Amino acid sequence: MLKETYKGYTELPRGGYLIDTSEGYLQIGSPPETIKDTMGLEKKSPLVFILPNKFFHVEKGISTAELEFPIYYNFFLRQKKTFIVCTEEQRTQLITVLKESLMGPDNINLKSEYLNGEQSFGFPDMKAEMAYFRGYKGLDDVVDFKVFDAENKVHYGNVIIGKLQNGDFLIQDGERKIEVPGEVGFNIKYDIGERPTEPFQAPLLAITCLGPSHGFDPEDNTSGFIIWLNHQGIMVDPPVNSTEWLRQSNVNPKLINHVILTHCHADHDAGTFQKILEENKITIHATETVMDSFLRKYSALTKIPKKELQELFHFQPIIIGKATMINGGEFNFHYALHSIPSVGFEFSFKISLLFILRII
Repeated sequence: MLKETYKGYTELPRGGYLIDTSEGYLQIGSPPETIKDTMGLEKKSPLVFILPNKFFHVEKGISTAELEFPIYYNFFLRQKKTFIVCTEEQRTQLITVLKESLMGPDNINLKSEYLNGEQSFGFPDMKAEMAYFRGYKGLDDVVDFKVFDAENKVHYGNVIIGKLQNGDFLIQDGERKIEVPGEVGFNIKYDIGERPTEPFQAPLLAITCLGPSHGFDPEDNTSGFIIWLNHQGIMVDPPVNSTEWLRQSNVNPKLINHVILTHCHADHDAGTFQKILEENKITIHATETVMDSFLRKYSALTKIPKKELQELFHFQPIIIGKATMINGGEFNFHYALHSIPSVGFEFSFKISLLFILRII
């Protein structure tokens, strides 16, 4: 049960602030998985999100403007748009981020990603598949931006949202006035169970799940996993704070030397970017299409030029129809049906038998 502070707002468990107004909930900041804090509340997830002054923390590798899941929840479950209150500069940044997550790349050319180009068996019509799967035509169907005017105010029904000179926000709801901080932090929230007393010894062949559930489950951690091959780990779509999860579980993060990035939805790529910032250069396996989308998204989010981002990791392009060797395992990738470009794979690792895992 969330409790309102004496200041008139509620501090959410994962970070951010919730204000209950005559027009419904307003939320300042949106850290990863924030939807899990609010979807069970009486008035459901907020329809209005106010972007904090700084919405990416490089030191933690965390975005506090992770709006993808609230937008999905409001559109698909409530049939409503999400309203985003921000500056014009923030609007420009966020449009790029949301286009990659919600719409996918503007231009897609997969010829070079298939061994035999367009003649490859199962070569997809990616744009048609994405449009069929997505369920909406454009960003305007799901999002409405409310930009601060010349007086640093936004009107939403009977509520006035003001941006103060010190960066904080003043919410005026009739006679009620609430001042809320303009900076938002992020609180780690996960359950690892009992911590092993002995350091983890990486096995020859195994799989470790980094969470048993999905982005809309308020009770459990969002999933991701590690494939252990030849005593080294390959992270697949690591969840946010997976490095801290490993440390708390007595697993040395340095045992992970590769990451497979399947696509650019927040529950799959946020932990990947965090991993890039936390560790020495790791190798990321993705298709050119997925990687280009990833770079556009996080360059817009962080204001770090794409070229500089590329220097933080080793990129190993995936070619569909050609095996990729990782830690002695043979991986074969394919594009899967999804609302944005997304890959699945199977792998084999030979010891005394053949082991194949299929993931979609």
